[in-house]
Amino acid sequence: MDDGAGMSRQERRRAFTPYATSNPLTAPSSRGAGLGMMVTQRIMEAHGGRVLIDTIAARGTTVYLTLPLHPDAARAGSPPPEAAPTNGAPV
Repeated sequence: MDDGAGMSRQERRRAFTPYATSNPLTAPSSRGAGLGMMVTQRIMEAHGGRVLIDTIAARGTTVYLTLPLHPDAARAGSPPPEAAPTNGAPV
């Protein structure tokens, strides 16, 4: 989370586009190539997760990373498996 300028609609739409960056590469504070959000999104989706961007102009941007408790079930669209017995008894 930050308390900076936030993202414009155009910046938010391009956030997951490879090589898209709002800062010119010549800016001293920017050393990125515009790949971080795209790579993050692909990793999260490979594990059944999501990347959500919440941004408000002049208030900042928060990026939420969510992962399912049971990634195999999330990818298959099926309900999560039931919990194993806690008393050690065979199933």
